[in-house]
Amino acid sequence: MKKKLLLFAFSIPILVKAQVASELSPQSLTLPRLSTAQQNSLPPQQAGNMVYNADEKKLAVHDGTEWNYISGISNSSLNPYKNHKLFTETATFTVPPGITNILIEIWGNGGNGQVMSTVSANVPCSGGGGGQYVQCLAIVNPSDVLEIVFSDNYNYLNKNNTTIAGAYNASASLAGSGLFYNSTNYQLIVSGENGKSADFSFQQANAGVFRKIVKGGAGGGTYPTFRNGGNSYTMEFDVNSGQYIGGSGLSVFISDGKFPGGGGGCGHNGLTYGVGAVGAIFLHY
Repeated sequence: MKKKLLLFAFSIPILVKAQVASELSPQSLTLPRLSTAQQNSLPPQQAGNMVYNADEKKLAVHDGTEWNYISGISNSSLNPYKNHKLFTETATFTVPPGITNILIEIWGNGGNGQVMSTVSANVPCSGGGGGQYVQCLAIVNPSDVLEIVFSDNYNYLNKNNTTIAGAYNASASLAGSGLFYNSTNYQLIVSGENGKSADFSFQQANAGVFRKIVKGGAGGGTYPTFRNGGNSYTMEFDVNSGQYIGGSGLSVFISDGKFPGGGGGCGHNGLTYGVGAVGAIFLHY
């Protein structure tokens, strides 16, 4: 499944002044830690900018209009975790000294949107599904090695070569769902959304010339906001020839699913079909 990791691998925006920093290592990403007041006082943001909100104890991702929180961890007396590591690709993590439990959040990858090539194409043009979300509490010992794995079917975590938890990736139109690994440590399991179906209509352009109008299905979202699925794209086809005439509503990357694990929107082959977003594994300790 094709995934776009460029945002996390190479572009880390510095969002605030010198008192807050971001750091990228081969295994993880350390984000600026901001209070809610600091976050709300930031200048206008580009879609994809991220900070860690220290008051909410959540990862905040900006969509170009507003901040969206992706972590299910709330600020309460039951949340003692002060350290947080975000992973978007296969890596290892060694448990630090003094740590005996880790709260794990896993999002499966989003599915790619389906492709509509011609009027006669036997494709329903649904958006890709959203990845599954899993929350798990792991009992660990210092120096335990946690293996973080991103695979074609699911994202999961092993402790000393034993699977602890995993979340299913989505597919074209179908959300990530089910029970990947049977564990008593699960605290929350939430399926992603299925991709939305397309809307079809016909219009007469002039005498003997008809157009098929296809509003491609939007991508499915993921927990907790379910608002990160790729947007739909409207396409127009000539009914007689089956040729693609044009489209409106979106440019190429807007129909892609948004992090973490949002499904891509349906579109036209080679032009605007949406790529599902990579999932995430988030460790709190």
